[in-house]
Amino acid sequence: MEDLKLAAERIEFFNFDAPAELRPYTQNTWHGVPGGYCLSLPDGEWISIEPNLLDTWDVQLSTVAEGAKRLGREDSLAAAVQFADGFVAINRPDARRLVERSARWRDELPSDKQKEVLARNKITLPAGLTRGQAAQMISQLVSAKTLRGSR
Repeated sequence: MEDLKLAAERIEFFNFDAPAELRPYTQNTWHGVPGGYCLSLPDGEWISIEPNLLDTWDVQLSTVAEGAKRLGREDSLAAAVQFADGFVAINRPDARRLVERSARWRDELPSDKQKEVLARNKITLPAGLTRGQAAQMISQLVSAKTLRGSR
């Protein structure tokens, strides 16, 4: 029950800003998940940043099929975010235009497919929803389902 409460506090569908503690370090569409932060990438990949028992931050690349692979360990949240964003820029250059908050496509109207996915999950589209916001909502849905499936 405590996990559910934490998830509800961390996952805010209608707050599309990066978590306040990450904003100074990134221009990407990170979102909070229970235990850390997630950046959804294309093709079913995502990068997560989580604190560990060593008072450092683990950066992992995950896929549903292959699970998680640690990419690095950083001493601070800022360094972990910068490391993860650098990994995307170098190793997933095609993903950059999808994860950057300033990408032009984010201001367009949601696609029909996005509307279908949200409706299928019983989520009412707020007035003025953009394609970028719909993408973030869907990423958060996928993250939440993945977390539930791994427990």
